Amino acid sequence: MDRKRQVLQQPMYLLFTAIIVASLFGSTIIAWEMPLKVYRYFALADMVLAVWLLKRKASPLKTEKTPTPLQSINEPIFFYLLAIFFFHLGHNVIRPYFTLFTSETYSMSSQGSALLYVAPSIMAIVLKLTVPTKLFNGKVIPLFYSVTGASVLLLCLQAYAGHLSVFIISRILYGAGFYLSTVILDIYLFQKSKEEAAYYYSWLIAVQNIALLSAPLLALEISKVNLAFPLVAGAAALLAANAVMPLRNKTIPILRQVKENEG
Repeated sequence: MDRKRQVLQQPMYLLFTAIIVASLFGSTIIAWEMPLKVYRYFALADMVLAVWLLKRKASPLKTEKTPTPLQSINEPIFFYLLAIFFFHLGHNVIRPYFTLFTSETYSMSSQGSALLYVAPSIMAIVLKLTVPTKLFNGKVIPLFYSVTGASVLLLCLQAYAGHLSVFIISRILYGAGFYLSTVILDIYLFQKSKEEAAYYYSWLIAVQNIALLSAPLLALEISKVNLAFPLVAGAAALLAANAVMPLRNKTIPILRQVKENEG
């Protein structure tokens, strides 16, 4: 189970790395005479990747028992996923306007703003490489409440920090909190679901993507009032995640395919 958990946690590591590379690369191409040409390069890269994937030999699929039609089952997943949605919404709502906020507030360059933006992801990778996840085994939910609560305070501090050094420190600490709380959520998922971990993890990723798509839409509306408001909205969303988590074990009927031997 520990090995399976490590495998399923690899996308989080890749996500943080992608954020760092994309942000730093984006701060460079914005100075190009025709920055939109970068889409042609990415399109070419996608075509090469598609050809490579098509040429790969398909691995044989394991035969499984034919599932029965969809059945209604009580599962404690809805409110957990709702908390996941608020969690990722809160951590990503600042993303579209972060560089504008830092440029307006601290007169930062594009490269400096990009570096500040990826500071939490860099911190997360550092912790990923140095802190073993087995340290968080046990009763992790109380730790989630405290770490997420600290993230709320750090986001509010970033919104109204009066000095750049305070802002930088809060970004670094915020990155540590984001990583720890993400690991805690994954550990809780594996502790509760056990053999069903892959099934539940697929739901977690789906809800996370919905939050990532919703964050820019929310940021677009609230940034019209003040560029600091996305940070405040992120803090409010994390408070909502903390408020929903106590309901995580409440069951509601959902439709799910069930194998024949599961009854």
